[in-house]
Amino acid sequence: MQGEINVVANNLSNNTTDFIGVDENNLLQVTSNLNNFLATGFKKNQDNTFFITTSNSNIRLFSNEIVELKSFNTSNSYELVDFVKVDNQSIVTIGTSYEKMFPESDYFTQLDIHSEKLNDTQILNNYSFSGIGTSRAFQQRVIIDNDNNYLVLVTEKMGPEYLGIGGANPPLNKRIIKYDSSLNKIWESEVPEHIFNLVNHGGRDIDFFIDASNNLYLNLPRAGDNYGLGYDLYKVNPNGNFEFINATYVADKFYANENSIFMAENYFLYEDSSIFYVLDKNSGNLTEEVNVGHEEFLDIFSIGDDYYFYTYEEISNNTPDFLYLYKNGVKIYTRSLPNNFGIYQYEIDNEGTLFFATDYAGDRRLNKIDINNSYSFYNTSDDITRFKTFNNGNIFLYLDDNSTLILDENLNLITNGDNID
Repeated sequence: MQGEINVVANNLSNNTTDFIGVDENNLLQVTSNLNNFLATGFKKNQDNTFFITTSNSNIRLFSNEIVELKSFNTSNSYELVDFVKVDNQSIVTIGTSYEKMFPESDYFTQLDIHSEKLNDTQILNNYSFSGIGTSRAFQQRVIIDNDNNYLVLVTEKMGPEYLGIGGANPPLNKRIIKYDSSLNKIWESEVPEHIFNLVNHGGRDIDFFIDASNNLYLNLPRAGDNYGLGYDLYKVNPNGNFEFINATYVADKFYANENSIFMAENYFLYEDSSIFYVLDKNSGNLTEEVNVGHEEFLDIFSIGDDYYFYTYEEISNNTPDFLYLYKNGVKIYTRSLPNNFGIYQYEIDNEGTLFFATDYAGDRRLNKIDINNSYSFYNTSDDITRFKTFNNGNIFLYLDDNSTLILDENLNLITNGDNID
């Protein structure tokens, strides 16, 4: 209050806290506090009193004249973060401590919170909050079943990641939680530990389907023969029971109907040829296998009791490309396409009609072909960035120049839309 400056310093030779000031002759004046405590921080109050925190969680209150008024001792079980003066007799502190999030951890990564109210003689009250459960859900999916229940698939990291070299990552917790439409939890099921991931793996979403009885089928990754990767088919019944069905395959395309499961694996993954698998839905047993060489699978669908799949083959940019349709594993037609830069957007409607975008040397097209090999196309003014088919048959196109247009199901122009910024 007299406008003088005092510096709080640690005298490491004497292990004391020193208050250093300057007198009217510009000479240093040192007042030592002989308590064997070294200062770690300083906090000033509105009434010009101030606190000094020390290296052993001791907090000391001083007057403006550097006279010690009170000394408070915390439980010394945590690292002090902050504190506040309640009155002249008591303070409240808050701090943190680290614990092991899981027993086999190499590091203390669980952050716990502690708070204490204390006076100069004792701890009056304390509170702590455990960091257990403050995990990070990094994979989540919600699936709605036929009864409007919600199946939540979640993978959590049960603690912070250690980013240093040689550090241990926290364990993963994978589970499925079922809620009713009012978000009341019905059950919760753990996923077997040997399964790698529940929602996606290697940048690919996990394949699944729900049957008419609300059984959830999942094609899940685990250790295997394909460069360390394999897949198994599991069923989760409506009561949450997790049942292994059979070993399966890495699937680029996955589809299921009432009787069968279909998986398509492209040749550039783990096989020299693209292979189409048909599995019995209940047992997971392989019932049919179709080798299609170096064709790439576009999509799988079924009409009635028949299943279909489109494939595509690009030889080079100097020769025509080929589009194929298979019915029940047998190739029923081949369509030669002008050499282009590949099929980069496509959709299939309920009748098995394939819409796909191509682009070669300025010839930009939306193409249409049905299961009877009837083919047509519409030329666009620029590359097709996205397109979407609707239930009424109309098709919305968004072009690379930000313009839009709408076609009918026969690829006739209905209207040009506005540009989209």
